[in-house]
Amino acid sequence: MTALYSVAALLCALALGILLWPLLRQRRITGQWSALGVAVAFAIVPVAFAVYVYVSNWDPEVQQRASEGQRLVQELAARLEQSPDDVMGWELLFRILEQHRKGAVAPLAEADIRAVEDAGNEE
Repeated sequence: MTALYSVAALLCALALGILLWPLLRQRRITGQWSALGVAVAFAIVPVAFAVYVYVSNWDPEVQQRASEGQRLVQELAARLEQSPDDVMGWELLFRILEQHRKGAVAPLAEADIRAVEDAGNEE
């Protein structure tokens, strides 16, 4: 996440540099700043951030569930290493990996692993 913020800050600085360069040249030539140009240059970053927030579909809860699903799949794989005769576990892992190939692994993995754990607790 730190890399994302670092790259975003670098891109913001680059955008400001691109916008301010013509203003600096104008300042050297005419001796005065363009108030509108300076306002636009410094308004572009908050406006870009606001647009990103408005159009973004990133949801931290979805990311948390995906991380939880990955952890559960790793736990299942570790459990299958300990008991390789668990046919139900291998079927579950196959279904999860098949869904992962299709792009919908986290909710399925969590639900299926919980179902297997519940079935194992009933025995």
